[in-house]
Amino acid sequence: MAQINDLKETSSINGSKWAHLLAGIACGVLFFAAFFYLLAPNFFSTGFSIRTLIALGVVMGVGVIANQQLNLFNRSSMIEHSYKVTNKVLSGLPDYYTVYNNVCIGEAKMDHVVVGNNGVFIVLDRSVKGVVHCNEDEKRWTIDKTGRQGGSYTSSMGNPLKQLKWQIHTLAKYLKDNGINIWIDGCVFFSNADSDLVNKPSGCFDSDREVVSFIMNYSPKKNINPQMINRVKDHLAV
Repeated sequence: MAQINDLKETSSINGSKWAHLLAGIACGVLFFAAFFYLLAPNFFSTGFSIRTLIALGVVMGVGVIANQQLNLFNRSSMIEHSYKVTNKVLSGLPDYYTVYNNVCIGEAKMDHVVVGNNGVFIVLDRSVKGVVHCNEDEKRWTIDKTGRQGGSYTSSMGNPLKQLKWQIHTLAKYLKDNGINIWIDGCVFFSNADSDLVNKPSGCFDSDREVVSFIMNYSPKKNINPQMINRVKDHLAV
Protein backbone atom coordinates (compact mmCIF):
# COMPACT_ATOMS: atom_id res chain seq x y z
CA MET A 1 0.00 0.00 0.00
CA ALA A 2 1.31 3.43 -0.95
CA GLN A 3 2.30 5.91 1.73
CA ILE A 4 -0.15 8.83 1.94
CA ASN A 5 0.92 12.34 3.00
CA ASP A 6 -1.70 15.05 3.48
CA LEU A 7 0.09 18.38 3.14
CA LYS A 8 -3.11 20.28 3.99
CA GLU A 9 -5.53 19.16 6.67
CA THR A 10 -8.66 17.64 5.14
CA SER A 11 -10.58 19.20 8.01
CA SER A 12 -10.31 22.51 6.17
CA ILE A 13 -12.30 20.99 3.31
CA ASN A 14 -14.93 19.74 5.74
CA GLY A 15 -14.97 23.10 7.51
CA SER A 16 -15.68 24.94 4.29
CA LYS A 17 -18.49 22.53 3.45
CA TRP A 18 -20.24 22.88 6.80
CA ALA A 19 -19.76 26.66 6.79
CA HIS A 20 -21.74 26.84 3.54
CA LEU A 21 -24.47 24.64 5.01
CA LEU A 22 -24.78 26.72 8.19
CA ALA A 23 -24.84 29.93 6.15
CA GLY A 24 -27.56 28.46 3.94
CA ILE A 25 -29.65 27.45 6.94
CA ALA A 26 -29.22 30.86 8.58
CA CYS A 27 -30.27 32.62 5.39
CA GLY A 28 -33.23 30.26 5.11
CA VAL A 29 -34.38 31.20 8.61
CA LEU A 30 -34.05 34.89 7.76
CA PHE A 31 -35.96 34.28 4.53
CA PHE A 32 -38.98 32.78 6.31
CA ALA A 33 -38.82 35.38 9.08
CA ALA A 34 -38.97 38.18 6.52
CA PHE A 35 -41.65 36.34 4.56
CA PHE A 36 -43.94 35.96 7.57
CA TYR A 37 -43.24 39.57 8.48
CA LEU A 38 -44.81 40.50 5.16
CA LEU A 39 -47.88 38.43 6.10
CA ALA A 40 -48.29 40.23 9.42
CA PRO A 41 -51.74 41.77 9.98
CA ASN A 42 -52.17 45.29 8.60
CA PHE A 43 -48.71 45.21 6.96
CA PHE A 44 -50.12 46.47 3.68
CA SER A 45 -52.86 48.54 5.27
CA THR A 46 -50.90 51.75 4.77
CA GLY A 47 -50.34 50.99 1.10
CA PHE A 48 -47.20 50.22 -0.84
CA SER A 49 -44.43 51.99 1.12
CA ILE A 50 -40.68 52.07 1.47
CA ARG A 51 -41.04 49.57 4.30
CA THR A 52 -42.75 47.19 1.88
CA LEU A 53 -39.96 47.57 -0.68
CA ILE A 54 -37.31 46.92 1.95
CA ALA A 55 -39.09 43.79 3.21
CA LEU A 56 -39.55 42.45 -0.31
CA GLY A 57 -35.90 43.15 -1.09
CA VAL A 58 -34.80 41.32 2.05
CA VAL A 59 -36.96 38.30 1.20
CA MET A 60 -35.62 38.04 -2.36
CA GLY A 61 -32.00 38.79 -1.44
CA VAL A 62 -31.81 36.37 1.46
CA GLY A 63 -33.53 33.70 -0.65
CA VAL A 64 -30.92 34.06 -3.39
CA ILE A 65 -28.04 33.92 -0.88
CA ALA A 66 -29.52 30.84 0.82
CA ASN A 67 -29.76 29.06 -2.53
CA GLN A 68 -26.16 29.98 -3.40
CA GLN A 69 -24.83 28.72 -0.07
CA LEU A 70 -26.67 25.40 -0.37
CA ASN A 71 -25.32 24.98 -3.91
CA LEU A 72 -21.80 25.62 -2.58
CA PHE A 73 -22.43 23.03 0.14
CA ASN A 74 -23.40 20.46 -2.50
CA ARG A 75 -20.34 21.36 -4.56
CA SER A 76 -18.03 21.07 -1.55
CA SER A 77 -19.54 17.67 -0.73
CA MET A 78 -18.82 16.47 -4.28
CA ILE A 79 -15.21 17.71 -4.07
CA GLU A 80 -14.73 16.00 -0.72
CA HIS A 81 -16.14 12.75 -2.08
CA SER A 82 -13.91 12.98 -5.16
CA TYR A 83 -10.88 13.54 -2.92
CA LYS A 84 -11.69 10.46 -0.84
CA VAL A 85 -12.33 8.27 -3.90
CA THR A 86 -9.06 9.24 -5.59
CA ASN A 87 -7.14 8.97 -2.33
CA LYS A 88 -8.44 5.42 -1.88
CA VAL A 89 -7.46 4.50 -5.45
CA LEU A 90 -3.92 5.87 -5.06
CA SER A 91 -3.45 4.26 -1.66
CA GLY A 92 -3.85 0.91 -3.45
CA LEU A 93 -0.57 1.44 -5.31
CA PRO A 94 2.42 -0.67 -4.18
CA ASP A 95 4.39 0.51 -1.16
CA TYR A 96 7.24 1.89 -3.26
CA TYR A 97 4.95 4.78 -4.25
CA THR A 98 4.38 7.84 -2.10
CA VAL A 99 1.32 10.07 -2.53
CA TYR A 100 1.30 13.75 -1.57
CA ASN A 101 -2.15 15.33 -1.34
CA ASN A 102 -2.94 19.04 -1.67
CA VAL A 103 0.47 20.15 -2.92
CA CYS A 104 0.74 23.94 -3.27
CA ILE A 105 3.53 25.50 -5.30
CA GLY A 106 3.05 29.19 -5.96
CA GLU A 107 -0.45 29.62 -7.36
CA ALA A 108 -0.67 25.99 -8.44
CA LYS A 109 -2.75 23.73 -6.18
CA MET A 110 -2.25 20.08 -7.08
CA ASP A 111 -4.76 17.51 -5.84
CA HIS A 112 -2.37 14.55 -5.75
CA VAL A 113 1.31 14.08 -6.62
CA VAL A 114 2.54 10.49 -6.85
CA VAL A 115 6.27 9.72 -6.57
CA GLY A 116 7.64 6.30 -7.46
CA ASN A 117 10.67 4.59 -8.91
CA ASN A 118 9.32 5.14 -12.44
CA GLY A 119 8.55 8.84 -12.18
CA VAL A 120 6.52 11.70 -10.74
CA PHE A 121 2.82 12.03 -11.59
CA ILE A 122 0.18 14.67 -10.97
CA VAL A 123 -3.37 13.34 -10.63
CA LEU A 124 -6.04 15.98 -11.13
CA ASP A 125 -9.45 15.26 -9.59
CA ARG A 126 -12.70 16.03 -11.37
CA SER A 127 -16.02 15.22 -9.67
CA VAL A 128 -18.19 16.01 -12.69
CA LYS A 129 -21.56 14.31 -13.10
CA GLY A 130 -23.02 13.93 -16.60
CA VAL A 131 -21.89 13.39 -20.18
CA VAL A 132 -18.62 15.27 -20.77
CA HIS A 133 -17.77 16.16 -24.38
CA CYS A 134 -13.95 16.21 -24.41
CA ASN A 135 -11.82 18.22 -26.82
CA GLU A 136 -8.11 18.70 -26.16
CA ASP A 137 -7.96 21.93 -28.16
CA GLU A 138 -11.00 23.71 -26.68
CA LYS A 139 -10.77 25.97 -23.62
CA ARG A 140 -14.06 24.68 -22.25
CA TRP A 141 -15.81 21.31 -22.40
CA THR A 142 -19.59 20.90 -22.64
CA ILE A 143 -21.44 18.77 -20.08
CA ASP A 144 -24.93 17.34 -20.63
CA LYS A 145 -26.70 16.93 -17.29
CA THR A 146 -30.02 15.75 -15.92
CA GLY A 147 -31.69 17.90 -13.26
CA ARG A 148 -33.40 16.74 -10.09
CA GLN A 149 -36.78 16.91 -11.78
CA GLY A 150 -35.59 14.85 -14.75
CA GLY A 151 -35.08 17.77 -17.12
CA SER A 152 -31.97 18.05 -19.28
CA TYR A 153 -29.64 21.02 -19.32
CA THR A 154 -26.11 21.90 -20.44
CA SER A 155 -23.21 23.37 -18.51
CA SER A 156 -19.47 23.61 -19.14
CA MET A 157 -16.12 23.20 -17.44
CA GLY A 158 -12.60 24.41 -18.12
CA ASN A 159 -10.38 22.08 -20.09
CA PRO A 160 -8.69 20.04 -17.31
CA LEU A 161 -5.87 18.91 -19.60
CA LYS A 162 -4.72 22.51 -20.00
CA GLN A 163 -4.74 22.95 -16.22
CA LEU A 164 -2.81 19.68 -15.84
CA LYS A 165 -0.15 20.84 -18.32
CA TRP A 166 0.25 24.09 -16.39
CA GLN A 167 0.63 22.20 -13.12
CA ILE A 168 3.21 19.85 -14.66
CA HIS A 169 5.18 22.85 -15.95
CA THR A 170 4.99 24.54 -12.52
CA LEU A 171 6.18 21.46 -10.62
CA ALA A 172 8.94 20.71 -13.13
CA LYS A 173 10.23 24.29 -12.88
CA TYR A 174 10.12 24.20 -9.08
CA LEU A 175 12.16 21.00 -8.97
CA LYS A 176 14.57 22.20 -11.65
CA ASP A 177 15.17 25.41 -9.71
CA ASN A 178 16.19 23.15 -6.84
CA GLY A 179 18.61 21.18 -8.97
CA ILE A 180 16.31 18.26 -9.81
CA ASN A 181 15.78 17.64 -13.51
CA ILE A 182 13.15 14.90 -13.68
CA TRP A 183 10.40 14.10 -16.18
CA ILE A 184 6.88 14.67 -14.85
CA ASP A 185 3.65 13.35 -16.31
CA GLY A 186 0.05 13.24 -15.10
CA CYS A 187 -3.57 12.43 -15.73
CA VAL A 188 -7.09 13.67 -15.07
CA PHE A 189 -9.33 11.32 -13.09
CA PHE A 190 -13.12 11.72 -13.37
CA SER A 191 -13.94 9.96 -10.11
CA ASN A 192 -17.73 10.38 -10.18
CA ALA A 193 -19.34 7.08 -11.16
CA ASP A 194 -22.04 9.04 -13.02
CA SER A 195 -19.60 10.72 -15.41
CA ASP A 196 -19.39 9.61 -19.03
CA LEU A 197 -16.54 10.84 -21.26
CA VAL A 198 -17.21 11.31 -24.97
CA ASN A 199 -14.15 11.33 -27.27
CA LYS A 200 -11.99 10.56 -24.25
CA PRO A 201 -8.48 11.88 -24.95
CA SER A 202 -5.20 10.43 -23.78
CA GLY A 203 -4.55 11.28 -20.14
CA CYS A 204 -8.21 11.35 -19.10
CA PHE A 205 -9.58 8.39 -17.15
CA ASP A 206 -12.93 7.53 -15.57
CA SER A 207 -12.00 4.28 -13.82
CA ASP A 208 -9.58 3.50 -11.00
CA ARG A 209 -8.01 0.67 -13.01
CA GLU A 210 -7.00 3.09 -15.76
CA VAL A 211 -5.34 5.44 -13.27
CA VAL A 212 -3.41 2.67 -11.52
CA SER A 213 -2.38 1.10 -14.84
CA PHE A 214 -1.19 4.45 -16.20
CA ILE A 215 1.09 5.01 -13.21
CA MET A 216 2.42 1.49 -12.73
CA ASN A 217 3.04 0.75 -16.41
CA TYR A 218 4.61 4.13 -17.15
CA SER A 219 8.04 4.01 -18.75
CA PRO A 220 10.11 7.11 -17.87
CA LYS A 221 11.70 9.05 -20.69
CA LYS A 222 14.88 9.48 -18.64
CA ASN A 223 16.68 7.20 -16.23
CA ILE A 224 15.71 7.85 -12.60
CA ASN A 225 17.97 6.94 -9.70
CA PRO A 226 16.80 6.45 -6.10
CA GLN A 227 18.73 9.50 -4.88
CA MET A 228 16.77 11.72 -7.26
CA ILE A 229 13.46 10.27 -6.07
CA ASN A 230 14.43 10.91 -2.44
CA ARG A 231 15.30 14.51 -3.26
CA VAL A 232 11.90 14.98 -4.92
CA LYS A 233 10.19 13.64 -1.81
CA ASP A 234 12.20 15.96 0.42
CA HIS A 235 11.12 19.02 -1.56
CA LEU A 236 7.47 18.00 -1.73
CA ALA A 237 7.31 17.36 1.99
CA VAL A 238 8.48 20.89 2.85
